[in-house]
Amino acid sequence: MLDFFSLKTEAFGLEITDSFVRLAQFKKNNGVVAGMICQSASLPAGAVKDGEVLNQQLLARAISRLAGSKKYRISAKYVVASLPESKAFLEVIQMPRLTGIELRHAIVYEAENYIPLPINKVYLDFEVINNPQAPADHSDVLVVAMPRTTADAYVLAIKAAGLKPLVFEPESQAIIRSIVDKNQTSGSILIIQIGDTKTNLIVYAANSPRFTFSIPISNSYFLERISKSLNISLERAEILKATQGISTFDRGQAEPKKSSDKKMIFEAMIPGLVDFVQQTAKCLEYYKTHASHEHGAGGEGRVGKVILCGSGANLKGLDEFVSLKLNTPVIVGDFRKSVDPEVLKSNAFWGDKISGNFDVAAGLALRALKEEHIDD
Repeated sequence: MLDFFSLKTEAFGLEITDSFVRLAQFKKNNGVVAGMICQSASLPAGAVKDGEVLNQQLLARAISRLAGSKKYRISAKYVVASLPESKAFLEVIQMPRLTGIELRHAIVYEAENYIPLPINKVYLDFEVINNPQAPADHSDVLVVAMPRTTADAYVLAIKAAGLKPLVFEPESQAIIRSIVDKNQTSGSILIIQIGDTKTNLIVYAANSPRFTFSIPISNSYFLERISKSLNISLERAEILKATQGISTFDRGQAEPKKSSDKKMIFEAMIPGLVDFVQQTAKCLEYYKTHASHEHGAGGEGRVGKVILCGSGANLKGLDEFVSLKLNTPVIVGDFRKSVDPEVLKSNAFWGDKISGNFDVAAGLALRALKEEHIDD
């Protein structure tokens, strides 16, 4: 989405959040993917807030340092970057089966009915949804719009870092590319991406995102609650989040077993988690009552599976909790399932520890592969 350039060259994926920048690049050798690089760095306070770039220089310096790391230097200068989901306007609309310039003109005219900003104040892009089960009399089209002021600030920061923006797309597009099973042909999926400072709820059905919504409960909330309840550092809280969490069962134990730390974590987290699930349930109800025209979705409006991903998805026991409250199967997503297993061998991976933190960056990196030279 939002393809500002159409050049074909070596590129990498860059995720920008309020508190982190993360990059991922898949390396090719003789046209075959042979490895990948994943790196991350924290952003200084005041660089980005609520998805808006407040200080382009701070953001540019962080990007430049990350991409220029001596240990894992990125040779690519072209970037496929994320834009904040909370600022994007996404809608699936039905259009006559037009092509080329006729379709673009018709979509610009029709989009004015869905986007709450003047067309001249947004970047507008679209994609005809590939769905073999769609009827012959029309096309389903995914329309995405982003405020120009928001997108332009990211463009300027990336350029100030000495890099060249190649493609921008909302986080939902990258997430879907990295964690959704490409063989998924029917049924609706709810993706809960628990990010650094917000959670994105993404409903995916019939080969396209259908609904997105952002809520404020996030990985930062998880860490702060654990840190305060146990009077420990955020670094220690990150460890306990994954090893203790809110799970009521320990592996190999037939009966529930809670340590004192786990009990304190559970009690500290439960108010926020209940609110988290209630907001999610409201979004699902909205989707259920507004879903339509999802050819082959296997039950319009009914979500059959939930995928957790993002930096907060490794809260131990969260999948069980969400599954119980929503009465829906829940799995934890993993971008590595989109990558050839050979790439994941120890000699084919360089960079930070592999985790769900790189789900967005990996999705952007997969898009970057499509934008690169055919010949390496």
